[in-house]
Amino acid sequence: FSIRSSQSPKTDFYPSAKEYVFRGQGHASYTRKLSMSNQGSAKPAVEGTKFDPLSHLQIMLPILIGMLEAQSGKPIPEGQGWKNDRQFLAKKFLYHLRTLLRTAEGEKITYSEGEHSFVDHATINIIARALLENFIVFEWVFGAEEESLSYFRYLTWVLAGLRERTDTSTLTEASKKKQLAERARCEKLCEDIKANKHFLELSKGAQKALLLGKWRMGRSVEEIAQQVGFHSRQLDGLYSYLCSYSHSSYISALQIGQADEPMERELSRMSIGVSCNMTARMIKTYARLFPDAQQVFESSTAEDKRAVERWNFLREDFEMSYGPDIAKVRRAWKDGHPDSTNDSLAGQAKPAVRQSFPQ
Repeated sequence: FSIRSSQSPKTDFYPSAKEYVFRGQGHASYTRKLSMSNQGSAKPAVEGTKFDPLSHLQIMLPILIGMLEAQSGKPIPEGQGWKNDRQFLAKKFLYHLRTLLRTAEGEKITYSEGEHSFVDHATINIIARALLENFIVFEWVFGAEEESLSYFRYLTWVLAGLRERTDTSTLTEASKKKQLAERARCEKLCEDIKANKHFLELSKGAQKALLLGKWRMGRSVEEIAQQVGFHSRQLDGLYSYLCSYSHSSYISALQIGQADEPMERELSRMSIGVSCNMTARMIKTYARLFPDAQQVFESSTAEDKRAVERWNFLREDFEMSYGPDIAKVRRAWKDGHPDSTNDSLAGQAKPAVRQSFPQ
């Protein structure tokens, strides 16, 4: 991929112990204090300079490409084939990210009386939502501190996907044969899941939900996100806003109808910032999972690594702006009192409150 050009230079950033604020259109500010010294030849950012999340995303994409490519041709040890599906989900993330960058460059429509330039911020919002959901699933399924828990979640995730496909109507004989084979695979997966130690720790209701292919066990995307290190107020409004573009709400149409090209670029900044956060977190998690990918990250320039660290927001960073995560406290209390609720989460294994990101 050709990512960088003379028109999109790298931006100097990271003054020591400075604070930056990213303001999304109509959303709360995201603030994080940094305590990093400048490294290499990078110069401190000029005070008051408007930072550009798009340029940071252009820096991070080649890092992610290199990390995924580092696994190419590597032998898969016996019994570890399930880990290869990490690659598939990360590849999906990478494709979304590349398309978002291309979309952010802007488009032009030529017609008989002239031309119209625009930035399709609606598509950028939709892709940002896909990146957000992709990372949440990736971190939930593959990023657990205990590998056996990741494997268990992987089995339930695969079962859910196969259940959905085998329940889909089909007309061709080839597809019908495929469904029969996958139904047999579902039965084998159910046996493996029922024998797993993590399955035995769940409530009867949660067990039933998993075997039916409901890998989230009744939880929303936001609830899963909170369990992988998102602040509850970080998602408050943000997720529904991004979904409104996927679902073509009136507000999304209104914004598209009223915005000119400069405003379209401004409206896209929030989603590009969200994508920066997701990309930085994906890089950090992927590096933790694959030693070869970790080496690729470590071999990056000091400036490029600082771009990743700058956007690697975790729950505690958002607590600086939003205060304590009440949902986290409530969840921790629920985990200690499983009989206090009748929902499908009751009795399941206690999730780690502190996530397994390296510092």
